[in-house]
Amino acid sequence: MRDFIKKTPIHNSNLNSPSDENRPPSLTTADHSPRPSNSNHHQFYSLSSRGGGSASIPRNAGRSSGAAVITTSGTTGRLTGKNVSNTGGSGAYNVSTQLEELTKKINGWKQQSQESFIKSFESKSLAGCESMRTLAEDSMDGRKRRNPADVAYFVAKEILNGERTYKTDLEVICVQLKRELDEAEEIPQGLFQNVFSLLQPIYESQGTLLVEIEHRLSTWESRTTNTHRPDDSQRIGDLLLKQNDALEQYQNYLIRLPEILAEFDIAFRKNKAFEQFYRGFEQYRYCYLPLTAFLLKPAQRLFQYQSSLERLLTHYPAHHSDTVNCESALQNFRRTFSTVHDAVSVAEHFTKLVDLQRDLLGIDNLAVPTREFIREGCLLKLSKKGYQLRMFVLLTDVLLYTNRVSNTTGQFKLHGQIGVRGMMVEDAEPREGMEHCFTLYGGNRALMLAANTAEEKTRWLHDLHTAVDQSKRLAYDKLLQFGSLKSYSSSDEVLDKFDAFHVSPAHTATSDADTLRTKSPSERSVVLPRSNTTLHVCWHRQTTISIRELSRAFQLQQSGYLLRKFKNSTGWQKLWVVFTDFCLFFFKNNQEDCPLASLPLIGYRVTVPSLDDAIEKDHVIKLYFTTHKYFLRTDSEFSFHRWMEVLGLATQPDHQNISPDLNGTGMHV
Repeated sequence: MRDFIKKTPIHNSNLNSPSDENRPPSLTTADHSPRPSNSNHHQFYSLSSRGGGSASIPRNAGRSSGAAVITTSGTTGRLTGKNVSNTGGSGAYNVSTQLEELTKKINGWKQQSQESFIKSFESKSLAGCESMRTLAEDSMDGRKRRNPADVAYFVAKEILNGERTYKTDLEVICVQLKRELDEAEEIPQGLFQNVFSLLQPIYESQGTLLVEIEHRLSTWESRTTNTHRPDDSQRIGDLLLKQNDALEQYQNYLIRLPEILAEFDIAFRKNKAFEQFYRGFEQYRYCYLPLTAFLLKPAQRLFQYQSSLERLLTHYPAHHSDTVNCESALQNFRRTFSTVHDAVSVAEHFTKLVDLQRDLLGIDNLAVPTREFIREGCLLKLSKKGYQLRMFVLLTDVLLYTNRVSNTTGQFKLHGQIGVRGMMVEDAEPREGMEHCFTLYGGNRALMLAANTAEEKTRWLHDLHTAVDQSKRLAYDKLLQFGSLKSYSSSDEVLDKFDAFHVSPAHTATSDADTLRTKSPSERSVVLPRSNTTLHVCWHRQTTISIRELSRAFQLQQSGYLLRKFKNSTGWQKLWVVFTDFCLFFFKNNQEDCPLASLPLIGYRVTVPSLDDAIEKDHVIKLYFTTHKYFLRTDSEFSFHRWMEVLGLATQPDHQNISPDLNGTGMHV
């Protein structure tokens, strides 16, 4: 120990500074003064800490000739050494014992320092393996401290996030599709010229608006950091009011959209080269939605502008400087949307029918302007082999039932149809071990069906009764012909054969090998399945959705950075998340155009974590379906409530007291 001890003059100081109480003291050894001979005083050595405190110990401590008295000064815990003579006065403290205690303290401090270093190193190593988690949390927490607390700021930030996603969606048509067409052969270029000529001005004006909003938000954040007084930069209504010049472009495009969609559908069914090009383009990763969904994005964005302005006006006081601009902009958007409402509604219904036609085999003219979608979902159908799972599609004029085929396309084969007009719907008692049963009669055909839950049965009965009632008032005999729909009738559907059924409830599913196969032009082409369409999701999760839920999904769009965590993972990953068309899409950042993953939310429920989830973070959303769990974390309370609102409405089952609009006026009722 003497080799590590430095000789210093006597002085009084703190041994443990409050700021260095957990750090071991450093030991210094240096003294260039000569040792006096025959001195009655002891020379002291000092154990100095990094904070400047020291404990003084006499060099000849422990000798019989004398002793050093070490006392504490006051309540500060300072040890002071005093010069004493070789008289061995009373109260002298055993210096060797004190030295031993200090040595133990030093060793303890060293041990604590090593353990602290190891823990810090392990933490940094773990952060290196899961850097996304650590950086994401720091980024989210840091932004939460920097961002203003004003609701208007968060609404403006939500508009900015939506504009970034909107730009990416428009580029799918105006950039990606246009580039692919330039390289394609035997594709009628004139078919797309209307789309490009009408959509390109919207794309250019949107790019200008995005730059202006980004600059405005950047200024907003910096001004809020430096001053608490709002200025002209802390508003957004004036920028949206400038969009009045672009609203005419929206109007021209959306009024023509039903005609454009009809032309695309005709070319798809009659031009083999166009069909292959169309299907091939939808397989690109940046085309993460059906092509028709991207064509509808301008209409959805108009609705989002209105919603954002309404939230701002709800928040602003009457005298706010941005109120007048927001009110004027809102009137402009409402006026434009009312003008294009009917055309957008027709386009929505037609788009849904086109998507169904892509997924169904054996149907050539499903998408016609006068037909509307009501409900799709899984039901158990009783046959000679027992209860078998079938996918049912209810339209305004016909009920279709299908089964998924066993090929690479993942499409659904038509098994049969029943006209809505004249259909009879009856409740039924449980049969063959199945609950929630009901029966459909149409002509000389009867279907004995069972739903998975009582709630789903109630929804089906409601929509079936509504469709039948509407058919009595509408002249369907003048509207639709079903000559191209394959007519399928089997002995298990004829009325006089039902009494012979002897089935077991264990037969509640059918294999793909039992599916009828017929050749059709659409079936002969090789198509990769799009697994996130509503028809496929309802099949895999054995659930159902209606026109009302589709209408809500059209209105609910949300974008922004979130932290995502899986059920059994330990870290949070920061991702750019886009919710649209019943599905969450996860991107690396807001500049990427290809999603890393997607999560369809049909059948999911939205809530907050429970104690069993062991989530010790704020602003966390829990998504769950059976045993599947996902957690999403926002950076602010405002964002948390907005995401909860959007996801909650999107996954909420439709209410039975709302009747679908079946008279051709569209989804928005």
